[in-house]
Amino acid sequence: MVEFDRKVPAAAARDIAVRLLIWIVLVPLVLLVIALGAANHGPVTISLEPLPFRLSPPLYLLVLFFAFLGLVAGLLVGSAKALRWRARARQAEREVARLEGEVRRERDGATAAVPALPGTPARAA
Repeated sequence: MVEFDRKVPAAAARDIAVRLLIWIVLVPLVLLVIALGAANHGPVTISLEPLPFRLSPPLYLLVLFFAFLGLVAGLLVGSAKALRWRARARQAEREVARLEGEVRRERDGATAAVPALPGTPARAA
């Protein structure tokens, strides 16, 4: 039976701590936005001073809109980071394949270049 080591590597422990911290911050923030939206139905006037443009949406719509805008911005930043990591991983895989091929060629060349010792039978390739 295989026994697993119960020790958690430092990087995994750090990832767990970051995820826990995100949940500790994110859940109360979402609850706060929901409470703010439920409590504030009054209209808010938005105007761009030099322009004759006025909008009077309820406050909860503005809060939800900007929360959604923040979510989209976070997703875009996270996606850009993930794409960068994937590109680095593909580049590393190509480098590994190239180096493995080089090692294989060197190993094959080294075994073919070793002469047979006198008095020993020749090896078949």
